[in-house]
Amino acid sequence: MNMPGPCNSHNAISAEWVHRTRLSRLFKPNYLSVKVLWATLAGRVPAFLDRELFLSYMRSYIYDDPNLVLVLLSEEADEVRTSEAIANYIYGRFGSLLDESNDLAESVAMWEEACAHGLPVEEAIGADNRQSWIATEQLLALSSDIHDEGRLSKFAAHAFMTLEERKYLTMGSVAALAKAGPPGTRIESVDAPLIRYELESDLPYGEHEGSLMVVLPSSSQYVAVVFVSEMHRYLVRSFGDIDQAELQRVFRYAVNQTISANVHRDLEDALENAKDDPRLRMFFEHNKLNCLRAATKTYGTLATLQASEGPSTMSCVG
Repeated sequence: MNMPGPCNSHNAISAEWVHRTRLSRLFKPNYLSVKVLWATLAGRVPAFLDRELFLSYMRSYIYDDPNLVLVLLSEEADEVRTSEAIANYIYGRFGSLLDESNDLAESVAMWEEACAHGLPVEEAIGADNRQSWIATEQLLALSSDIHDEGRLSKFAAHAFMTLEERKYLTMGSVAALAKAGPPGTRIESVDAPLIRYELESDLPYGEHEGSLMVVLPSSSQYVAVVFVSEMHRYLVRSFGDIDQAELQRVFRYAVNQTISANVHRDLEDALENAKDDPRLRMFFEHNKLNCLRAATKTYGTLATLQASEGPSTMSCVG
């Protein structure tokens, strides 16, 4: 584990990450929801007293769920109802999580065992291997042109990388500058001076432009802060155990984010251009409004769990 130098306290750095990166946008609407959810579930699952384990399980419970993939890729959903199906499914997942008739403690223990031995986690999060196989087949179909002759398209490469690296989540990212030289290396954010680390490293002497990223995996109990430049990758700090093989996968994921960001911009441009069509514009606006309603309903329900019965079987939107 790499430890930061004495220039800043860990709390100050954490606060600056939240303030300066997209973490701030995530925390404002749902921080209370997650905190109340933890307080509620920790009473049923003693293992959740370890908050990092709780966050890792929640990440896996939502994003490793093959049924969510099937909902996202369903060919039956029409343009108007697509967002409703996705929102209602996620809302229902929280309802299942809070259902006291389910032995959540046993599921969490099973999940920990699966993660420790590199085994599938589907059963531990309420899914099964058959659903996982179908979801994987449908995801592979998105990048089927990787086997076509000729140059690989950016979208196909992006789809394949997303499939391979979907276990990782970037919690925050800032432009950074690493200054290497005696007596050590100083890595700091370009725009957020409180985000800075002083440590020993094997980076070549000089200045290196890159990014600082906070990476959270869905099926391992660690959080990694990494520095990535065009030529170098470095683990700045880790919370939890991470071996070299896993670290190399994190580095590959971090490097690929630049490619992914470019593809996302292209897709956003394509969507903006598509809005010139009145019918498509109506679909976009309808689904955007549905997403806002769903987020408000979900966060509102979770944030008031102590005073309510939690998500019901009723729909979230629609």
